[in-house]
Amino acid sequence: MPNRLVIVEQEASARAALEKTLTFLSHAVDSAYDGIVIADLNGRITYTNRAVRELFGYEMDELIGKGVEVLNPAYAENREMIPAMLEKDGWSGEAMTIKKSGGWFPIFLSTSLVRDEAGRPVAIMGIVKDLSEIKQAEAEVARRNLELSALNHVAWAISQSLDLDEIVTIALDRVIEVTGLEMGAVHVLDAERAELVMMASDHLPGEYARVIGRVKINENVLGQVFQSGQPIYAEDISRDPRLGQIAALNLGVAAFAMVPLRARDRIVGTMSVGSRQAHRFAEHEIDLIVTIGHQVGLAVEKAQLFHQVSQDKREWEDTFDAITDPISVQDASGRIIRVNRALVERLRTSPDQLIGQTWQAVFIRNGQAGTWGDRLLGPDQVEPVVEEVNDLVIEGTFLLSAFPRFDDRRERIGSVLVLRDITEHRRLEEEIRRMDRLSSLGELSAGIAHEIRNPLSSVKLDAQLLARQLTADETQRKIVGNILDAIQKIEGVVKNTLSYARPEEPAFRFTELTRVIEQSLGVVRRSLDKAKVQVEFDPPARILPVFVDPNQVQQVFVNIFLNAIHAMPAGGRLSIAVRATTQTVDVRVADTGVGIAPQNLSKIFNPFFTTRSQGTGLGLSIVQRILERHRASIEVASRVGDGTTFLIRFPLNAQHST
Repeated sequence: MPNRLVIVEQEASARAALEKTLTFLSHAVDSAYDGIVIADLNGRITYTNRAVRELFGYEMDELIGKGVEVLNPAYAENREMIPAMLEKDGWSGEAMTIKKSGGWFPIFLSTSLVRDEAGRPVAIMGIVKDLSEIKQAEAEVARRNLELSALNHVAWAISQSLDLDEIVTIALDRVIEVTGLEMGAVHVLDAERAELVMMASDHLPGEYARVIGRVKINENVLGQVFQSGQPIYAEDISRDPRLGQIAALNLGVAAFAMVPLRARDRIVGTMSVGSRQAHRFAEHEIDLIVTIGHQVGLAVEKAQLFHQVSQDKREWEDTFDAITDPISVQDASGRIIRVNRALVERLRTSPDQLIGQTWQAVFIRNGQAGTWGDRLLGPDQVEPVVEEVNDLVIEGTFLLSAFPRFDDRRERIGSVLVLRDITEHRRLEEEIRRMDRLSSLGELSAGIAHEIRNPLSSVKLDAQLLARQLTADETQRKIVGNILDAIQKIEGVVKNTLSYARPEEPAFRFTELTRVIEQSLGVVRRSLDKAKVQVEFDPPARILPVFVDPNQVQQVFVNIFLNAIHAMPAGGRLSIAVRATTQTVDVRVADTGVGIAPQNLSKIFNPFFTTRSQGTGLGLSIVQRILERHRASIEVASRVGDGTTFLIRFPLNAQHST
């Protein structure tokens, strides 16, 4: 009996464990993300998980016992699917199926056989994946690729050809292809007659083409779009009062869209597309038509300019020479055949000295091409290329654009080089980075100065008290005196540091610079006399008021004058001249001192940089900070042994907001 009881308990425990496992597996299957369907060998559904019911919109009792064709209509058309699957032990592939609500959608169906312990098929299991989002994404990618291909094709045509008829025809074909419309036309402005002339058309009804072949810019919907610069879109022109003239022709045109052709700041024509069937223009279609319209507008302007240049060579040369960017034109062998005035002036030579030379000999230092040379102007160049270079014979940094030239047979016959001087742009970028660094340094310096000031005051007070008590001991008084001198120097550094890091807000008012300069010379007069420095002051012929803080500007000149005095320990000459331009008042301060070493010239405005053992390195930093707040600039030129010149430019009659 005990053994029998044990066996019964073990069987009960095993059944409980089995039921728990089955329950767990049932929950797991029902929670699966993909749909799972089980059917018998006759194709009748015996089980579906929650994903199937949610995907197809059926309840469980609506599916159990039903044929699998309710979920896979293809089975109803091909009753051999199950026998074929029994032979191959499974099937997988994409299919279209239908929801209970009637909506068709794509799925990926994978089926397999369920076998018993003896290996005999007892059921069919199918796993269903919804491909709707994937198919939508694929369709969107395909659409975007088609649009991108159209844009690239038009851009390629524009870059490769000056034949306007060819360009507008390609653009029109691409728009019609991508939008799925049937017809279109491109009109270009005839400025002399104030008319829009049709340059290209595609599948346009004959009567329609005759009516809109040439239209006054104040007539018809073409003229409205041209004058307003606003596109027009209509799903059905019969319902749009703006398009009544077109609808009245009864040409069977239903959908219609027209956009202006823009060339930078002007409109040069219109492009219209249409269809015999109503068509709702999607946002991406509108964007595409507008974008290609812009491209065609630029192409129209480019072709018109080329035509004008061909008619009047002299006007072309004047325009060519008026361009401020240096330009050279090369033949197929790389020899220069034309240059503009800007290039001649930058190279300080004559056109005759440049024509016939290779571009390498003219532009590259030592006649050696940089790494960009062959890539920009090699024989295989067929696309425009842009490169930033700084190894030219012309000093500076340039944006070098190389454009291939082609003949009527599309054979490469040379290139065009355009140099855009971006030296100042790069300098300003570096100046902004420098100002950011100095601002951070100023914040740090201010913090350190504040931390030093309080303990330094305590040390100074203690040293002063100690000095009063040490009246008898000369040596000790001298030591304390040295301490107080050192404290005074440290206080000066702290004061200058705070002046640099926390400058006072300028109190702007109109001020005559000559008076400020004279007052500044008065401040440093004793230092000038002691150093035996002669002053030559060349004031302007008339009063030049500038909008500045006179006290802060006086500090600028005092610091610069002191720098000059320190640079002339054996005496010398300090020259000051004030002159006005149309935009600025310039103050030039020159000394005959020792000069500044080239490696130090770029560092003199950095905080705490100094070459003097007694200097703090903040004088010129404070000068630059004050001038920046006055929207003034400072430049320096120096040569060792010959002296240094500072040029300060104040904006003339400019008022600043504080």
